[in-house]
Amino acid sequence: MELDYTLAVERNATYDLKFTKSGYAEERRGNVNFVDGTMTLSDVVIGYSFAGGSGTEQSPYLISTPGQLNNVRNNLSAHYKLTGDIDLADWGNWEPIGRGGPDDDWKNIFRGLFDGNGYIIKNMCIYVYGGNWGSQAYFGLFGYVAGTIKNIGMVDFTIDVTYSRHLWVGGIAGANNFIIDNCYSIGKISTTSSNEINFVGGVVGGNYGIINNCYNLGEIKATSIKYGVIGPQAGGIAGDNSNSGSINNCQNAGAISAIATDTYSSAQAGGIAGNNFSTTINSNSSTISSCYNIGTVSANLPDPHNPNRLAERP
Repeated sequence: MELDYTLAVERNATYDLKFTKSGYAEERRGNVNFVDGTMTLSDVVIGYSFAGGSGTEQSPYLISTPGQLNNVRNNLSAHYKLTGDIDLADWGNWEPIGRGGPDDDWKNIFRGLFDGNGYIIKNMCIYVYGGNWGSQAYFGLFGYVAGTIKNIGMVDFTIDVTYSRHLWVGGIAGANNFIIDNCYSIGKISTTSSNEINFVGGVVGGNYGIINNCYNLGEIKATSIKYGVIGPQAGGIAGDNSNSGSINNCQNAGAISAIATDTYSSAQAGGIAGNNFSTTINSNSSTISSCYNIGTVSANLPDPHNPNRLAERP
């Protein structure tokens, strides 16, 4: 980092200076010692600033720039609040916040609270073509959420993922295991997987918690190119709603499609959820209530060898 400034100092004095990297809100703090004309920097501490707050429920970290939004990943259990719209057009490829999974014993997942405060995040781009994202990959603004996301809109975003292992993709998060409330998604999501798990939704790929008061206006397309029992699942709100997941008071007006290219696989698509697991055998039933869909929904044609495969529905 190159610095260009003039500072008047006293001989053999010590000063405490703070350097901030513009845009990314990276702080560098340390002691600057001037001894006989020589400047030395010691006791450097690197941290990450926000627009205000201390990260608690009563005083959440305030976010006003793309860099500050990116810094959420450095503390996945704190409280955050937007102070305005965020434009990621110049950011490049976005890496989901908290994209952990079983490979790291679920350590790198979001467990805090993120309040969009009624603002939007626009122009997010996620492009993935292969690579090593673990045995279970989660893509969205957030990866895997075990905290609370509320009051945020994702607008004009693009997610295009091709991956060979288990895949969960959504505009807000790859998967939700706690609460998402009052959020919406207006973008385009397309996935191609050579693994049987390919869950894609406008809000989340998989819901295993609670989703309330959300809607999707974007286009969702999930394609699987390998034989599997499950096949792609695409939904306006969630691709998969299971493990006691609950979706309430949500709407979809986007185009939803699921495609399985293997003749023995299946594809599931729904306006609200591609799959909603319900059973009377145990307590893991999932529910959808007070929701509606006005978007187009389609899945590939049935195969005579697999009666569970869905027919195409306009």
